[in-house]
Amino acid sequence: MKNLHLEWQNLEEICNLEMFESIEVLYLQHNRIDRIQGLESMPQLQFLALQRNQIAVIENLLHLKQLEFLDLSGNKIVELQDSELPESLNVLSLKSNPCSKIPDYKSRLLNRVQKLLYLDGNTIEGREPPQDDAPTIDLFAAGEQQQLNPNETGLSAYYRREEVQSGIVAGVTDKIHSYCVEALADVDGFSKQVEEATDRSKNRRQNPDRPLTATNARRSAMERSLLQPGST
Repeated sequence: MKNLHLEWQNLEEICNLEMFESIEVLYLQHNRIDRIQGLESMPQLQFLALQRNQIAVIENLLHLKQLEFLDLSGNKIVELQDSELPESLNVLSLKSNPCSKIPDYKSRLLNRVQKLLYLDGNTIEGREPPQDDAPTIDLFAAGEQQQLNPNETGLSAYYRREEVQSGIVAGVTDKIHSYCVEALADVDGFSKQVEEATDRSKNRRQNPDRPLTATNARRSAMERSLLQPGST
């Protein structure tokens, strides 16, 4: 198991993850987590999504020597604890935190994390993504399986994941639309049957002496049922 999805679970803390030591991608966004902790058993972690939580301090990340992607946007971090960030990061987001407003915010992060390529969704000028044979990370466990190219890391990969999910949603929307069209066609067909039954009933009233066969008798009974108020 390489990917673990725990987003939108109303979690208050990171704990009980010891069994997931091989995890490389961890989603914990949109919870109520107030501390970064409980990740000691995940030395292979490369992607960590913690946006939209209640985190106030950057801590307990230095042991994650392979961490490349860290999203802490939308938390409550006031002080920029740049010394607590792993030097392996090439993508970092701290936007919508109070610390992102300090004057030397960007320069401190660039000095601390020499491999940083993307900051708060923007490419860092003068720093190019690696073009080597670095291993790819699968970020599409929740949708279609796709592999990223070696130079597609961090936020660029994350945005592509969102595009894939949008494609899936569009596909579902198309299916729903098709279902609605078919359902309306069924309703139209039923309405036509009711109209035909009404016409036949009128004809029988106008010709009361016409004999009924067994088939016509059954059809007549069904038509009377259809024409009863409140019938379906």
